[in-house]
Amino acid sequence: MARKISDNEKIIIHKFLEFYSECPICKNKIQKNSLIDFYFKTDPDSINLKKKLLKLMKQSENFDGKIIVGIPCCFCYGKIFPGKKIVHSFEINERHYPFLSSYEIEQMLSELFE
Repeated sequence: MARKISDNEKIIIHKFLEFYSECPICKNKIQKNSLIDFYFKTDPDSINLKKKLLKLMKQSENFDGKIIVGIPCCFCYGKIFPGKKIVHSFEINERHYPFLSSYEIEQMLSELFE
């Protein structure tokens, strides 16, 4: 059963998705569903990493663009960490559902976590 997300957490999730939406290396868009999937992982390593990323996101307000913070896209991650496997739990995006609009895809994703 999915848990109810508070209004405050929805704001934090939105900021997280916006902040980490672009690869800091190649500037390609990070798939929103991959970020959502990561955000809600419950294993200890993912929870710890999420806490660090949220803290870094907050601290970066003081970086004035002098330090670039982000999560590498799958392509850049593969170049940086050759041989590491990337696992995706689910995918809802334009490539797999070309008949859906971006708004409809966002609605599908939001319904998964209501």
